[in-house]
Amino acid sequence: LFDHRLAVSLDGMIGWGLDAYKSAPAGTGKEIKGFLEGRARFLFEEMGFSYDCINAVLAAGFDDPVDALERVRALQAMREEPNFLSLASNFKRVVNILAQAGTVTGAPDAAKMCDAAEMALWNTYQQARPQVEAARRDHDYDAALRSLASMRQAVDEFFDKVLVMAKETDVKNNRLALLSQLSHLFLGIADISQI
Repeated sequence: LFDHRLAVSLDGMIGWGLDAYKSAPAGTGKEIKGFLEGRARFLFEEMGFSYDCINAVLAAGFDDPVDALERVRALQAMREEPNFLSLASNFKRVVNILAQAGTVTGAPDAAKMCDAAEMALWNTYQQARPQVEAARRDHDYDAALRSLASMRQAVDEFFDKVLVMAKETDVKNNRLALLSQLSHLFLGIADISQI
């Protein structure tokens, strides 16, 4: 797949293969996917990529191994940027806050944003999202990661000035929804909290 740059869906191939074996035990597909993840990890390590970049990309998904390779290459190059490492640190905070909060539903409502730093992050997200999504569609992960890194100042300011777990339930839930949107944007490429 890597040598010939063949874009395939591993899930699709596993499903197709298992269809030929009507009596495959439950969980076989998951075991095969785990085996293929191990192979991808080994090959990425052999190519010289750092373990944390590999973990970050695989955590975000590797259904198309060639796409995962493109993401790990871009992430390895971007990790040296000072803005990116700071953003990775803040993203770790986002992941921890969302994990503690549990399930977050709904989209953020700009009308409920009462802090300037919160509104600035929302506006920055709104500007970056179409750029990141377009770059992802084009498999231009360098550009996608640069767009994400451009949000660093707004994310820093948000965490410096905004209390996410506000006493008012509506305000807290809206802030969690904002962080959830931010998280989904990043996780389309890599779980950079692993960096």
